[in-house]
Amino acid sequence: MSDKLENVIVKSLIENKEYSKKVSPYIDAKYFSDQELKIISKHFYKFVEKYRNVPTWEEIKMDVSRNDRLADKQIDDVMERIQNLKDMEIDEMTVDYLVDTTEQHFQEVSLEKCILKGAEILNSDDKKTNKHLLPEMMRDALKISFKNTVGQVYGDDNQIDSQYDYYHHPESKFPFPNWKYFNKRLMGGPRKKKLHIYLASTNVGKCLIYNTNVKIRNKKTGEIKEITMGDFFNNIKND
Repeated sequence: MSDKLENVIVKSLIENKEYSKKVSPYIDAKYFSDQELKIISKHFYKFVEKYRNVPTWEEIKMDVSRNDRLADKQIDDVMERIQNLKDMEIDEMTVDYLVDTTEQHFQEVSLEKCILKGAEILNSDDKKTNKHLLPEMMRDALKISFKNTVGQVYGDDNQIDSQYDYYHHPESKFPFPNWKYFNKRLMGGPRKKKLHIYLASTNVGKCLIYNTNVKIRNKKTGEIKEITMGDFFNNIKND
């Protein structure tokens, strides 16, 4: 039953835009047991995250064929599965029913993985294993929900849908000025609504980040003040 349902889920993600819009923020390869479906779901999520649109089967096939991490046999198997999904006929279902069924399936998969991991922890002789984490693991598995109605909502349906889409697919980036290699490594610069942590050894230049606060002392007057490195560099340029 779960294998058939997973096929229905992936097929509907591509062919049912209303369903896809509601479910795509929660799609994760870990919820699929079939290897080909895992690969398709990964490429689906990456496409939606990048283009903020539902891919076609041809776009999925093209992305998969260009994936250097996949062996030729894997690519052939995925292409065959895609064709099978395209040809597969499914019974007509309402979007709400399909969304609820998908949510329940993801919850069951998550709970099953949690139980198996819990059994592994309980049977482990490793003293470093913290068995007190089991209740928290169970809570995390059970709290999976597709509901997006938490908190106060203001505005019409179009505004709400647009804002919800923005929260789940933030694409805005802000490149660092004159740091071409750094921006290249981050594929355009840091993204908004993300936590970025910069790690490096002592005295290698971590404070070069523009918004880092540093204390400087005027050698002539002895005055000490705290400014950001960005302001410091700008002052030097202006001088």
